[in-house]
Amino acid sequence: MSSTVSVKQQDVSMAITICQTAIQSFQKSAGALEKAKKSSNWKDSKFSAASAKIESCKEALNRPITDLNKCITSLEKLLQAISEYENVNI
Repeated sequence: MSSTVSVKQQDVSMAITICQTAIQSFQKSAGALEKAKKSSNWKDSKFSAASAKIESCKEALNRPITDLNKCITSLEKLLQAISEYENVNI
């Protein structure tokens, strides 16, 4: 049994854009947390606890960025391969 798989450049480009948008959202959220932490007037034990939670949240927000960047790299390679294939099969 033979099967055909078709991947469109437009779909791969859209996936890259989605990954880039997600990265920007994660970075923006982590930046907002950092800004909130720096602008806080708290200087007591509650600030210390909140600061630790903020750092933990920022780390959690930054973790997927590495994977998303790897995904973008793979998608760009796929996009290049599709382009080369389509140029050969014109």
